Amino acid sequence: MKKIFGLLILFSVVMTNLNAQIDRSVRPEPLPEKEFQFPNHSTHKLRNGLRVFVIEDKEQPTIALRLLIPGGTSMDGNLPGTAELTAGLLTKGAGKMTALDIAKTIDGIGASISARASGDAVIVSASGLKKHTNTILDVFKNVVLKPTFPKQELEKLTEQMIANLQYEKSQPEQVGQTLARKVIYGDEHPYALKANENSIQKISIKEVQNYYNTYFIPNNATLAVIGDVSAKDIIPELEKAFADWKQGSIPKINISEPKPEPLGVYFIQRPASEQTTLIVTNLAVPYKHNDYITLDLASKIIGSGFGGRLFRTLREKYSFTYTPWGYLTTSKYINRFACGADVNSEKTDSSLNVIFEQIGSLAEDGPTDDELNRMKRFIIGQYKLSFENSDFVASLIQEADFMGVSLEQYKNYTKILEEITPNNIRHVAYQYLNPQKSRIIAVGDPSIRPMLEKFGTVFDYNIDLEPLSGPKAKLDEVSLSPMDLIERHRRALGGDAINNVQSIKKIAKSRINLGGQLINGEITQFIKSPNKMYMKLDMQIMQQEIWIDGNEGYVNAFGETSKLEGMMLEQLIFEATPFATCKLLDMGYKVEIKGKKNGEIIALVTSPSNIQSTFYFDENSYLVNKYETVEQGPQGPTPLTVKFSNWSSLNGVKLPARVENISSIITMINDYNYELNVPFDDELFKPHN
Repeated sequence: MKKIFGLLILFSVVMTNLNAQIDRSVRPEPLPEKEFQFPNHSTHKLRNGLRVFVIEDKEQPTIALRLLIPGGTSMDGNLPGTAELTAGLLTKGAGKMTALDIAKTIDGIGASISARASGDAVIVSASGLKKHTNTILDVFKNVVLKPTFPKQELEKLTEQMIANLQYEKSQPEQVGQTLARKVIYGDEHPYALKANENSIQKISIKEVQNYYNTYFIPNNATLAVIGDVSAKDIIPELEKAFADWKQGSIPKINISEPKPEPLGVYFIQRPASEQTTLIVTNLAVPYKHNDYITLDLASKIIGSGFGGRLFRTLREKYSFTYTPWGYLTTSKYINRFACGADVNSEKTDSSLNVIFEQIGSLAEDGPTDDELNRMKRFIIGQYKLSFENSDFVASLIQEADFMGVSLEQYKNYTKILEEITPNNIRHVAYQYLNPQKSRIIAVGDPSIRPMLEKFGTVFDYNIDLEPLSGPKAKLDEVSLSPMDLIERHRRALGGDAINNVQSIKKIAKSRINLGGQLINGEITQFIKSPNKMYMKLDMQIMQQEIWIDGNEGYVNAFGETSKLEGMMLEQLIFEATPFATCKLLDMGYKVEIKGKKNGEIIALVTSPSNIQSTFYFDENSYLVNKYETVEQGPQGPTPLTVKFSNWSSLNGVKLPARVENISSIITMINDYNYELNVPFDDELFKPHN
C-alpha cells in the first residue's frame, strides 16, 4: 500500500512540474499533417485472362479478395432479379460444400464471404487473417468456379426477395426511388429494371445458370487482392486456384440511351400518410464525363449531411423535415442526381419551393467561397479516412479499370477537388440540376394532390406503381375514330353555329400565383378568323403584348419587340384560331385515341412540329376538361396543364368561363367574359409602337 501511495505522490509531483512548464495562454501548434499517399499496387494477368491487382499492406495481418464481374442487374433483361438471385446463390452451395459447410468453414476461422449484384456488376468478396489464406482462397475459388445452385436454396431466396419487396412497399422512399428511376431513365431502360414478385417467381435454375455462364468469364473479370501479401507469392497461388476457369467470349453490354418520361409530378398515392416523401431528380452524365466530379461536389453542397443546403433550410430554418438528403449516382454509363426529404404533408408545396430555391440559387449564383471550402474539407477528410478500409482501396482500383477512368484521377482526387471554383459549380448546377429539367416524385396522401398541381402535370400511381392517370394508365377501349371524336366535340361546342363566329373578344380577370406571390391582372384578347390575334397582359409587375397574323408573330415585353418562332409561335397560332380543337385534323395535327378512364376520353395530340399534348374529353358532353402539354419557358420547355370549366352558351356557342393555366413556374386563373363577331381592323394584329 505504501508503495502505491508513493507512486501516486511521484506522479503528482511530475504532473505539477509539467503543468508549470506549459503556457496555457498560447494556442498549441497543430501536428504536421501526414502527407497522403495513394497505396501502391501491381497489375498482373493470369493465363486464363483474369486480371489481378495486388495491393500490399503490411500494417495488418489480413488478406482480402474482391472479384468484379461486369454485368449486374442492368443485364437482367426480361426477368429482373436474375443477377441478384445468381449472386445470392453463389455462397449457398459450391463444389462439395453445402451452404452450411461454407458458413461453418468461414465462421470457424473468423473470416467473411459475400456476393452481391449492383447495377453494373456482380461483386464477390472474402476477407480474413493472413494465416487462413489457404482456407479463404479455397472457399472463394469454389464459390466462383463451382456454384451448385441448389433448387431448395433458390426457393428460399425467392421467398426472401418477395418478402423484401413487400416490405419495400411500406417504405415510401424506396417506392419513390423505384419510380424515380423509371421516370428519369424510361420504363424499359436497364437502369430502371426492378425485380417484382412476378419476375422473381419465373426465375428458375436454368435462368440462373444461363446468367452465370454468360457473365462469369475470367477474361471478363478483375480480381483485387489486398493485405499482408506479396505479388510474387500470391500470383502463383491464384494461377493454381483458378486454373480450371476457362476463357470465354466476353458478352456485349449495351446500355441504351435514357428516354425520360415527360416533365411533371409523379404522384404515388399512399392513403393516410402523415408525411410526404419528396424526390427531385435530374438526368446527369456518365461516370467518366469531365463534369462528373464537379457535379458530384455540387450535389453534396445541395444535400450532403449537416453542411448541405437542404439541411440548413428545410430542417434548421423551417423545421419541415428531419433528414433531407441529396446525391449523384455512380453508374458507369449514365447517372442521375436526386435530392429530397420526408416532410409534413401540409408543407409539401412549401418544401418543394425551398428545394427549387436552393437548387436555383446554386445554378444562378454558385456557392459562396466559405460554403465550397467547408464541403471540400469534409469530402477530402472522408476520402483520406476511407483508406483505412482495405476493401475501399481495392474497390477504387477496380472501379478505375471498370469505369475506364485513369487511376491518376483517384491519386489526384484531393487536388482536383481543391481546384474546383464556385463558377465551376454554378456551371454544372445550371446545366444539370436546373429545376426546369427536374422530375418530381411524391409519395403521400391523395389530399396533397392540389399542392402538387402547382408544379406541373400530375401523373397518378398506386403503391404498386400502376398508372392511375395520364397516357400510361390502364384505359377502357373507346369505339370512336379520331374523326368521330372531333365531330362530336364540334357539335358540343355549337355545331354549325360556330361557323358564324368570325371574331371573338375575350377579357379575363386574372389571378396569378408566382412562387407564392399573388398577382392580380387583366388579359385582353382579340381573335379573328382564320388565325389572327392581339393579346395584352396587364399585370401588376409587367405588361406584355402579343400579335399573331397568320404564320407570323411578335411579342413586346419590357419595351422590346421580338419575333416569335418555334414552339411558342406554334402554340400561339393555335390559340389565335377560333375553336381550334374542332380543327385539329384540318390543321395537320395527329389525333390518337388512347382510351377512356374516370369518365374522360383521353387522346394524344401531336402537332406538326411533333409537340405532344394529352387531351381529356368529357365522355358525356364531349367538351374538353383539360389538356396537358409543354410550353416554352424562360429556360426551355416546361410542363403545362390547362383546365376548362364553367361552360356557358353564347349565341348558341359553348365557351368556358374559367380557364386555369398550371405550370411549374406559375398558376394562373382566368375568369372570362366574351363578345362575338366584334369588328376589328386588321392593323390591330400587326406590331406597333
